Amino acid sequence: MGRPELTTERRNQILDAFERCIVEQGLSNTSVTKVAKAAKVNRGIIHHYIGDFHDLLSALMERFIENYRQGFEAYFDDPNSQPDIDALLNYFFDEWPGETPHDEMILDAVIAETAHDARLRALCLEAYSTLETGIANMLKRLYPNAAEEACQHVAYAIMTMGYGSSVMISLGFEPKRVPAARALAKTLAQTLEG
Repeated sequence: MGRPELTTERRNQILDAFERCIVEQGLSNTSVTKVAKAAKVNRGIIHHYIGDFHDLLSALMERFIENYRQGFEAYFDDPNSQPDIDALLNYFFDEWPGETPHDEMILDAVIAETAHDARLRALCLEAYSTLETGIANMLKRLYPNAAEEACQHVAYAIMTMGYGSSVMISLGFEPKRVPAARALAKTLAQTLEG
């Protein structure tokens, strides 16, 4: 029964090394050989446990998706708390649980790669669509009289405003602009009160 544990351990070892390579060298300068060296394994181990470079990208994105899914669920599915619009907006504009500056750098590099990798693009689309649906479901709980389609539109807007704000700050825009974006997102959400 030790085999599945070894597989998980090896995959994490390889993906951790892949992340370090992206942070230190950028995605375009990262190769399976460099990942193998950083993971202190040979290339055959990477091919055995994950596959080629595109498989590494997919596995890394899948790990990000799972971590964010768990974070989102833990943040909002606490049976002892009643979610509100401010908690939702805190998640997207203030807290981003579990995300570090390196996470953002890695995620941005992987998302940029979706322009060249249809499989990775489909995986990212699925992840963000799932997130959008989760936000829409929460909005529907917060605003039960709102139309489902309106909740979906507002969910998309909140998600893109939060992500876009994060990207703008990473480019050098002043963080003091975030509260204004958050306030606009709240105003938009409150239109669902109808």
